[in-house]
Amino acid sequence: MALEQAEIADEIGFDSLWVGESHFNEKEPIPQPQTMLNAFASVGNDAEAFAHYKVSFDDREERFKEYIDIISKSWTCDGFSYTGKFYQFPSNIAPAEDEASFEREPYKPPQIDQWQRAGQPVSYLPMIPKGVQLPHLPIWIQSSSTEMLSYAARSG
Repeated sequence: MALEQAEIADEIGFDSLWVGESHFNEKEPIPQPQTMLNAFASVGNDAEAFAHYKVSFDDREERFKEYIDIISKSWTCDGFSYTGKFYQFPSNIAPAEDEASFEREPYKPPQIDQWQRAGQPVSYLPMIPKGVQLPHLPIWIQSSSTEMLSYAARSG
């Protein structure tokens, strides 16, 4: 019911949607509002939504693949740098011209906690907290395009 309401709100021109956290509502508990908001955000898959954020609609599948690359690899290490076509971490790295590159932060004893690195140049982005599943948390991909379904199958 909440997803239907979000779609109607979008259709009639609402600019925002607010969700409260609720652990004790038997009909519609919302213990993690972020998850509910992610579900709401999935109704915006049209060219107009992309234009609003000044992002190319034609690049959406390529951007999505880069998101998955960043997320899955970042979950496998303590810190990382990433250079892709659309995203670079840390932000002072130049965009990739060809292939994306991912580099794990090398372990140099003693490892310095992220909170103790204030004022130092940023070379690697920390990944905290990490999941317990190996090599990383499962990633589920929803798609209606043949290309993205093939990508999901190839990616496992």
